[in-house]
Parts: sequence; C-alpha cells; structure tokens
Amino acid sequence: MRRPISLAVVLLLAASIVGVATADVPAAPMLLAGVAKADITWHSGATGGQVANSTREDADDIDPFVHEGINSPTQGFHDRLYARALVLEDTTSHERFAYVNTDNYLQQNLLHHYVAEILRADALAAGRLPTIPREHLMISATHDHSAPYFTTPSWGVWLFVDKYDERELYYDAHQIASAIEAAEGKLHPVRFGAAVTCYDGAQRNIIGPQVANDGTPAGYPKNYYDADLTVLRFDEQNAGGDWQPYALWTNVGMHPESLGQGGATGLVSADYPIYMETLVERQLRAQYPGSDPTVLFSQGNVGDVEPDDGRANHNNDACTGHGSPQTAYGKDHDFWRENFRSIETFTKPLANAVVATAAAVATGDGVSHTWPDGTDATQPQRWVRFSTSHVPVAMADYWFAGPVEHPVPTYCNQEIAHWFENSKPKDCEVLGEVTDPLPNFPANQQIADAIRDATKGIGGPNIANLIVPGTGTVQETPALHLQALSIGDVLLGTCPCEPGSDQAKNFKTRTDTVVGNFWQGYKYACDWNGDGQSWGSPQKCNAAHDQIENQFSKTELSPSDGFKISAMIGQANDYIGYIVTERQWLAKDQYRKELTAFGPRTANYVNTGLLILAEQLRDPLAPILEAIDEKDHLPDATRAAIDARDLALIAQAEADYRAWDAAAPPDFLGGTATSQPPLEINRLDVARFGWNGGSNWTDTPHVAVERFDGSQWRVFEDQTIGDVVTTLDLPNADELPTLATRPWPWTAHWETTLGTPVGTYRFHVTGNHRELPGVTEPYELFSDTFKVFARTYAISNVGRSGGTVTFIVDSGVPQTLTHAGLVYYDDTFGYADHPDCMRCTFRVRPVAATITTATVNGSPATQSPDGSWTANDPGGALTISASDADGNSVIANVS
Repeated sequence: MRRPISLAVVLLLAASIVGVATADVPAAPMLLAGVAKADITWHSGATGGQVANSTREDADDIDPFVHEGINSPTQGFHDRLYARALVLEDTTSHERFAYVNTDNYLQQNLLHHYVAEILRADALAAGRLPTIPREHLMISATHDHSAPYFTTPSWGVWLFVDKYDERELYYDAHQIASAIEAAEGKLHPVRFGAAVTCYDGAQRNIIGPQVANDGTPAGYPKNYYDADLTVLRFDEQNAGGDWQPYALWTNVGMHPESLGQGGATGLVSADYPIYMETLVERQLRAQYPGSDPTVLFSQGNVGDVEPDDGRANHNNDACTGHGSPQTAYGKDHDFWRENFRSIETFTKPLANAVVATAAAVATGDGVSHTWPDGTDATQPQRWVRFSTSHVPVAMADYWFAGPVEHPVPTYCNQEIAHWFENSKPKDCEVLGEVTDPLPNFPANQQIADAIRDATKGIGGPNIANLIVPGTGTVQETPALHLQALSIGDVLLGTCPCEPGSDQAKNFKTRTDTVVGNFWQGYKYACDWNGDGQSWGSPQKCNAAHDQIENQFSKTELSPSDGFKISAMIGQANDYIGYIVTERQWLAKDQYRKELTAFGPRTANYVNTGLLILAEQLRDPLAPILEAIDEKDHLPDATRAAIDARDLALIAQAEADYRAWDAAAPPDFLGGTATSQPPLEINRLDVARFGWNGGSNWTDTPHVAVERFDGSQWRVFEDQTIGDVVTTLDLPNADELPTLATRPWPWTAHWETTLGTPVGTYRFHVTGNHRELPGVTEPYELFSDTFKVFARTYAISNVGRSGGTVTFIVDSGVPQTLTHAGLVYYDDTFGYADHPDCMRCTFRVRPVAATITTATVNGSPATQSPDGSWTANDPGGALTISASDADGNSVIANVS
C-alpha cells in the first residue's frame, strides 16, 4: 500500500516515537515564504484563447512565424500575462513547497511535469539536490479565456484554443520555473493567517434551472453557488518591526469570461484575475506605506459560476444575511462576455472584498460562519488567527486510477436512448452536432424506453450513455492526479477540473471540524413548479431527493484532524473537464455532463481521494478512511508510460524552440522611433508613440508612461492592467517577399482620464530585436516629452426664463472615440450590441461632466435630476463657471 506522505514527515514521526525529548529540539522559527512572478505573455500574432474568432478578420494579416492556426492572429496586448509563484518552507521538516498560478486557459499534466524537470535540471546543474520535487509542486490556471493556450497535445482542447505549439510550452515552462526559483531565493520569516468571507458581486450559477428528463427539477437557481472568498495572508516585518502584507493567496469561483466572442482576437488579456490582483496590491501599498505585496489567485468552484449574463431573473443575493454581504450589483448589469471596460466595473468591488477579507484575518470581523444559503448553521467560524510561531506545512500527492465503475476517462456521455426517440440528442463536442438518427416512428420511443429499463440495474449510467474515450482528447492522461496542501489549519485540495458548487461545499464539510454536517447537494422543495413542469408525484420527489442524498459518501475527518478552513483549487495540474454531480448526470444530457470524465460519481471520487490525502497530512499513521488498494492506484507501468511520453514531448519542445529561435531573421531598423506623441494633450485625450521594434518572435515590448515629478522620472502607468495598450502591424501577403527589409511597426496607446495629474510625461519602451541572425539584443527608447492639461468643459443649452438661468456642462467628448482602431466607451451599460464593442478598453469615459460646483455671476447654481444646472438670473451679461473635483473647469461669457 502506498501512503501519499513525504519521507521527511515520516522520519520526524519516527524520531518522536523513539523518544526524542522535547527539550532537545530547538523551537522552530515561524514559516518561511518567498514570492515572485514572471512574465508569460506569449507572442503577438498567436490567437487569443477560447474567445478568439474562428475565422480571420483580415485576410491580409500574415504571421511569418505561424503563431496562429485557423483563428485570427492577435494584434497586440491589452495587458500582460504572468506566472506568480509562492514558495513555502516548513522550518521543522525543512521541506519546500511551491504554488504557482498562471494566467492560462487550462493547466495540464505536461506543463506541470516540464516545470518540475526544469527545476530538477537547474538544481543538479548548480551542484545541489532538487529542493522542490515534482510531488511538492502545485500549479493552477486562472482559466483565462482570452490568452493564447497551445501547451497541450490533447486535440480536443484545440477545438477551443486553436492548436498545439511546443514553442509556447517551452516558453511557459521556463518562465514558470524562473518564477519559482526567484521566489525560493526570497525565503524569509512570515506570519500566517487566513479568513473566509462571503462575496456575491458578479457571479451566477452557470447551469441555472433545468427540468430533468422525468419532469423533476434539475440544475440550480442562478443565485445558488459557493460564494466563499478565501484569503490566505503572509505578513513580513519591515525595518521598524511592524507587520505588513507580503503575499495574499485568494480563492474565489468565477469564470474569467469577461470578453465576448472575438474580444481577444485583437488584443491579449489576462481578464479579471490580474485586475483584481493589481487593484488589491495598490490598495495594500496605500494602506501599508513601504510594503510591496504580491497577490495570487486560484479558482474555486469555477464550473458553477460565471459573471452575470444580465438575464432578468438573476439576483446577486447569495450573501444576504450571512457573513459579510458584498453584493455590488443588481440583476440588470451584464458582465459576461462583454468587453475590457466591463472588467473594471465588477472587479473593483471584488478587489475591495479581498482587501476587507485580508483585514478580517487580523480582526475576525465579517468572517463567514454559515454557508451562503444559510441552510447549514453548524459550519464553524472559518478564521485562522495570525501565528508567529511554527506553522507546519505538508503536501500529499497521489495518482489515482479511475473508479471501478468508470475506469477510463470519457467524453460525450450522452444518453443512448435519445438516439432512438423523437428528440434531438444533446450536441456532443467530440462528435459534433447530432441529428435524429431515425425518423419519427412510435416504435422509436418504445426502443428508447426499453434501453432505459434494461440499463437501470446492470452497470447503470455507463451502459446507458454513449461514451467516447477521453485520454488524449481533452485529458492528457488516464489518471486522476490529486494533491492536498496543508498550511497549519488551512487545507487546500486540488481538482484537475472545473468543480461545481455542490462538490466544493461537500469537500469543505467533510474536512472541517464538525461531525455530521455533510453537504450532499442542493435540494429543490417538493412543491416546486416551474416552466409548466412539476415533480409529478411524491415518488418522483423522493427519488430525486434520494439521488441528491446519496451522491456523496458519508466519510469525513474527525474533529481533531479537521481543518478550520478548507478550499478547493480548480484547474490544477491536469484537466478532466467539468464535474457535475450524480444527480445532474442522471437528470438529463448537458454540455458539462459530456465533459465529466469519470462518470456520474466523479465528484465523490475526487472528494474522497482528497479526504484520504487530507487525513494523511494530519496523521500518516491513522487508519485510512477508504483504503487505497490496487484498484485505486494508477499502475506503475501506466505512470511510467505517461512520464516517457512527457519526456519525449519535452525534448521535442526544447529542440523546436531553439531551432525557431536560431532561424529567426534580423529585424530591419529595430529599436528606432517612428512617431511621437503630440506636444500637448488634454485629459481624456489619447497619446500614442510609434517605433520599429523586433519581430513578433523576438519582441514582446514592455511599455510604461512616466511622469516627471520635479526631480526625476517615475512610472505612472504601464501595461499591467491595460493602462497602456500595445499593438503591432503584422505584414500582409505582399510584404512577405521583402520581409528582411520590412520594419516591425509597434504602437503604444495611452488614454488619459479626467483625474490624470497635469504635468510632463513620456513613453518608456524596452524590448528586444536582432541586428544579426540568432543574436538577440535589448533596446530602450524614450519618446519626446509631452504635457497633459486639465480638460476645458463646454457650456451649452443656456436658457433664460422666469428669472432663472438653465445650462448644461458638457465634457465636449462624444460617447465613443476611435483611436488607431481602439474603441473607448462611456460609463453607461447601453453598448452591449455595438459592433466594435469587443475592442473596448476598460477605461471609464463620462457621458457628461461630473461637476461639483457651478456659478452664475458668482452665485451658486444647483443641479437638477436631469443633469442640467439652474441659477437665479441676475440680468444682463452672464459669466457661467463650472468645475469638477479634479480641476477640470470652464468659464463662459453669455450676452
């Protein structure tokens, strides 16, 4: 029997058993932590993830380095992509563990293995043993739908993201490894604490209400989801001895699908996670002067929530009356598959909630005691107070085989009976759209019913459903790779999947400190009636409730082994698709059932496996709740075959990347400016700087706008969250024969706001180009300086009647402006159907000026609900003035 526990922990336990006196063991220092990030922005020209257009927008755009497949090439970067690494060291066992979150679409086995191989090779090259083995490495993806993702050989994923490109695999793996090594080099003492609050600002239930095949309720209410917002906080001491945030690890469930279909074709984006991370970092720096915290993100119950799609029956009220309500928007706001502008709208409240939860780590205020729907009052307070003493850290890592009733991963999974009855089966992503295979004969329904009856008692759902082998389609391996990381009283369990709300909540109740508070799943009331359907009979009601009651095992950790906080990390290490519960599998065919790889009991199988690992972390000598025997263990030969295939693909990636890099031609005129920003601009205007850089193989330039503060230049804004947008003009077909003498024109776009400080600015560009084949050299450029002035408003619609004067203060800016192909929208919600909306930035443009004061001949005017201003008419000539809080103003003389 294989125990998923590290050797060092076993040796420590053995030492305690043979009688090592406590007095002989020096007091262990507190936890050690290091954090770092690396840029993983892949090359311009690569297609932009799942939401890229499937057809090319401009047939003239040609990428000579073939970064795109059948989808449109990207034209630049709205913001950048990162890998953020947190390395922890247990100061008793001296073991080290690494967590990395990447701004990628998925996280799969090959990339995980590749990173581990780089860490091992770098350690051996430095003459030391590896300090972070593969079993101590946890990587998860943000599930960003708007970034290139070409790192998997599983062809089913290519249907979503275009293709497999071992060159990006090489780049991602090496950058991720560099982030881990940099974080490891920064290890130092920290204090640790954690808290859970409730957040319901933008989510909805992705499945929504449904009706099962037998007419009973299925799916979920839209406001049912796991609304836990979990924050792990690592603080360091500054030079004065005060504690300040060093790293925050946030976990929340919400799909990064803020950009609509085609929204990332033009510009690469990391979607809302990087906005949340950056906004939180900025707030914490302001709260703790001198600090420089790093925020990491992991997906929670990602399969059950996405930003609101604006449908009228959505309500963000999951937190009402429970914990600390964070409701930010009503049901009329639309944030799902919209545009860059919408990201800022819903991310600011999320960032505020993260900051509030970080504060709750110190105080306990607002910590969540109950589940968001209030049905379980026994859930304990989820708060781990700060500790400056030793915090034990351990990780369990195990590769399970598939469950006995569904031993290999599958996709499609649609009910066979549907093929014979007079209805169209659910579309299968693997097979394409399925039409009725037989005409409408009454016998077809009889055949369908017979199939259902015959398969109920002989293997059940697997025989009753059409299944397609999944290994190599979406999942890279036939295994279920699980990890559990414990940091003191916090448990983090990985799922290589998109877990649902019921699964996440079941995992938390089975690993907490309360006995018997199992979350078995959402139950509709038996008097439910909707869409003209009903339960039909008490028997149907009871049968459906039995499915829910029995879809998870009733095993759990003991109170002494349980954790104060548990969180599920989705999109980790590999990918086995969505996971629906057994009730959802049996209720009806659906897209997420098609992608549930290990059958109807997948959610329970994952959770039970994580429970086993969690118990081993607490007590490796305790009895195992459900034995890991040979049926659950992935055969050694299978694991060896997986590793051999990985190593072959890794070797191929190393060779191919270096071959392309060596063959990349020189860049003509690289590192030379071509156009300058205007000498003067007003607030709300856009400044642009053009230059010839390196090719899209050699160059992914970093651009910042700097402001002169009177003594030196300081970075004011950069590309991190779209403040500075960078685009590249790819060559067309006619230019390919002269590519060696054709420059690579890059442009940086910077849009000012009404609050941009007046002053002197410049663009600062750093990048790479090649003057000689195979020789990459850095370049650095500064634009000419330019000044930003306050905006002058306009006075319009002046009217005089009955002793009063009315007027309107206007910013003088149309609701939309187009600058070099980038569209900027106002701060209303009426633009969803605009044909260019998918190219919006996230900047807020005012429809009308937000004026704080206005006068007529020195006497105050008052603003009416319609936005106009009114004042007493003094007679004669008028001098109307108005200003806002940022110093933008207007003075107009009216005869």
